[in-house]
Amino acid sequence: PEGYQLSRSAGVWVWSFLLQKYISSFLPYDHLHKIIYTPFFESINRGKLIMDAKVAECLYKLAIGYSQPDVHVTNCRGKITITETTKHYPPNVKACIFWLRNRLPKKWGK
Repeated sequence: PEGYQLSRSAGVWVWSFLLQKYISSFLPYDHLHKIIYTPFFESINRGKLIMDAKVAECLYKLAIGYSQPDVHVTNCRGKITITETTKHYPPNVKACIFWLRNRLPKKWGK
């Protein structure tokens, strides 16, 4: 489900942030400064870009509405029927406002 993907992305972002805070807590500043541009920190930053892009994609889909494959299960007199369907999610007004205020602040800002 879409909500799960969004919460999973947020969880990964928080984990990345906490990892950086943890690493910086036991390294002296001069050592931290020297390793901040290493491949390890570069990979953390690449991960953040990927997570930001995924969250932006989810917000966009939420703002414009989307459809997603789904399964409907029924039980009629002991006979279980599984029907593949498409679930439609309508546009979310709050997501639209959030998107427009951040993307076009001069037109849609407060």
